[in-house]
Amino acid sequence: MFPSLRGYMGWKRVKIEGTRRAADGMKPRAIIDLTVEIDPAIRELAELNSHLYLCPHCLEAPVDPVSTECGHVLCQACMIYLLQPFKRCPMCKKKVTEFFRLYF
Repeated sequence: MFPSLRGYMGWKRVKIEGTRRAADGMKPRAIIDLTVEIDPAIRELAELNSHLYLCPHCLEAPVDPVSTECGHVLCQACMIYLLQPFKRCPMCKKKVTEFFRLYF
């Protein structure tokens, strides 16, 4: 018998666990109760961070925001324009095969 055929006949299927969602088994770092009065310092930080996210390409609030597989968020029009030549993320230069629509 050929060595490659002998290896193929002795092949065993690898046991695969059931599919899981990404967040299964994860616990939150902290639970914030919004029904009680918040510490003034935390409220001030929240107000400082309440600005709109800006698209890194056009520097405006994203219109139809989309995210790459690596997590960078841009406008859909900017993303399509920047992916045209090389199909690489404009921020980290990783290969991009698809992007996802985000709903806020």
